[in-house]
Amino acid sequence: MTSQQSSLKHYGLIIFVVDSFDIQDFHLREDCIQSGFLALMRALERFDSTKGKFTTYASKCIKNEVIRYLQKHNKFPIIKDLQ
Repeated sequence: MTSQQSSLKHYGLIIFVVDSFDIQDFHLREDCIQSGFLALMRALERFDSTKGKFTTYASKCIKNEVIRYLQKHNKFPIIKDLQ
């Protein structure tokens, strides 16, 4: 499976992580999805399968990248309660 196929397979994970933030602006949300997609691509390259599940690793990478993006653009993330 190529990295592009894998990234498309996990696209829902990006949406799930981005939706955990309270982002009202459509364009900002799309930018966060794009930065999450780049984080997913990096996670695919760096993942070591002997150290756990990919989705756990990737979701942490995506979340950290989205937070970094929001802080860089002076938008402070509000994380919704996922319960």
